[in-house]
Amino acid sequence: MSQTHVETQEGVSRPSKWQMPDTLILIFFVGLFAAAMTYLIPVGQFDSQQVTFMVDGAEKRARSLTLNLSVW
Repeated sequence: MSQTHVETQEGVSRPSKWQMPDTLILIFFVGLFAAAMTYLIPVGQFDSQQVTFMVDGAEKRARSLTLNLSVW
């Protein structure tokens, strides 16, 4: 990695304080955050219902899903 330097008023160059981290490090921490959130966000439950409706004179059936979120 290349060093970046910031020039001060006295003309002396010093290393900069912050650099952007490597892409793989960012991806690692995003994955770690997502894994941690799976333990913190409550699990939902899906309920399904059979729905019957008419299309062009023919009876059609479909399943309707609804999400029920429960807090522990």
